[in-house]
Amino acid sequence: MNTIEQEIQKLMVMASDYVVYHKSYTSAVTEIHEYVEKKGFQLDPDEVFMTISTGPKKPSDGHTNRFTLLLYKNNLPAKKGVSIQVYGRGDVESPYELNMYFVPVPISEYTKEELTDL
Repeated sequence: MNTIEQEIQKLMVMASDYVVYHKSYTSAVTEIHEYVEKKGFQLDPDEVFMTISTGPKKPSDGHTNRFTLLLYKNNLPAKKGVSIQVYGRGDVESPYELNMYFVPVPISEYTKEELTDL
């Protein structure tokens, strides 16, 4: 199997870990929470509220909202984030496409208060 085929296989496996197509933006956001928890991490509810809930409006057809949220494990900074894209597909059946993956995050991205417990 060549490298391109291996990368495609990895992407297919990753996509099968969570629901990609959603009927509502709220459903996509709920899936983010469930996926992160399933992987053993937590999100900061205040960051989710400020970034997603009060952030940009739902993506319209052909547009994408992109976010990176910091992750925590046992309420401590995990030095990882989850990169999220919600694409407005314009499809009546499932108008939103969710893609997400984990990324390394420099410790400097966390606030001073979050680091005091380390």
